[in-house]
Parts: sequence; structure tokens; C-alpha cells
Amino acid sequence: MVRRGRRPSFGPSETARLLAAMRTARYDAGICGAAAGYGSARHRKSDALQKAIDALAEELTGDPEFYWDKPVRGRNA
Repeated sequence: MVRRGRRPSFGPSETARLLAAMRTARYDAGICGAAAGYGSARHRKSDALQKAIDALAEELTGDPEFYWDKPVRGRNA
């Protein structure tokens, strides 16, 4: 009989580190896809990667637009 080790833990500090790495990867994938040209195979793959990153970020944070640029609100808003 083979024994399995304990399931690894994934707490708030690991989540924060992963979200930071995914932010960088998402940005770089966008630049890579744009440099290859719209509609190219690389652009489609980069777009798919960005969508996968957004889906995982939504699962981790509950915010489907976690990495999207959000408008800055002024004091009177």
C-alpha cells in the first residue's frame, strides 16, 4: 500500500505571490501577442493565456476584473 503525503497548503501569502506573478505574466503575454500581430497564432495563444490567468484570478479573488485597469475616482465622485 502506497501512502500519500499531506495535501500541500496554499494560504494567503502564497495566493498573493501567485497573483503578483500572474500580473507580470498577463502583461508580458499581452505585449508578446501584440508584437506578433492581430490574428496570428502567437496572438491567439497569448490571448488564451490572458483569459486563463483572468479565470484563475477570479477564482482566487472573486473579482472577474482583478487585473483590468479601473478608473481612478476623484474626491468629489
